[in-house]
Amino acid sequence: DGYLQTFRECWKEIDPAGTGQASIWHFRDLVERLHILGNPMGSCALVDPFNHRAIRIEILQGQRDCTHMEFQTVAQTLALNVAGVKALPYEEMVRRKERLCFFAQAAFMSQTVLRFGKKKHARDVLLSKIVRSNLKPVSSHVGTDPRVAFSFVLTDRQGYVFIDVDTKVVYLFSHEARVEMKIPLWDIADLVEDDEDPESVKLVFGDGRECTLNFLEESECSQFVVVFRGLLESDFDHEQSQGLARAESVVDPISKDYLL
Repeated sequence: DGYLQTFRECWKEIDPAGTGQASIWHFRDLVERLHILGNPMGSCALVDPFNHRAIRIEILQGQRDCTHMEFQTVAQTLALNVAGVKALPYEEMVRRKERLCFFAQAAFMSQTVLRFGKKKHARDVLLSKIVRSNLKPVSSHVGTDPRVAFSFVLTDRQGYVFIDVDTKVVYLFSHEARVEMKIPLWDIADLVEDDEDPESVKLVFGDGRECTLNFLEESECSQFVVVFRGLLESDFDHEQSQGLARAESVVDPISKDYLL
């Protein structure tokens, strides 16, 4: 009874008019408040990101308006997650396990789509910015995976530089097509342009090492800077650029890193 009373008081904060409904975007605020007050009805939804998302999907299941949650549905769902399936009669326990399996799969798919969608959006924004600079990418395929990259000609002594947009890796090739250097973008701390020599730039690594690139023409150098800085400013990090980031284990239960 004490936990239910605490739930009612916290609900009033997100539903001051007492309509019995509240925006689903207040769900995190609700469970975090309950968790802070020591109510397990809030803590159960903050165990991990997938569980949090699965509970939200369960709350919204069957509702016409997927932007609002109802008091009775939220209270019942959180209470069931606290009690666990073993608190139910056998037949209901079996049905509950099947439903939880469905919600877990839906939560995983939802998070997967969101993460790949964010990666694709950031990539599309970057390519749009680069294309507006009149620089055409080199498209290639690795198996069935489309790749976009940019190639820039260096002086005869150095060969050329190749930037893979999808993996965020800079390659330095000799004229014999031999890889001289492979540099992940996150290993590069800064790019320094030379005011006196517009055909050269300097890559500064995190450990203090430096690598000077001498381009064949000034236009090649300026286009390289556009692509390089565009990649540095893009919103997705190197873990996401390599594919779906691994699922987090148990983290701070009131961390804002959880996906809604």
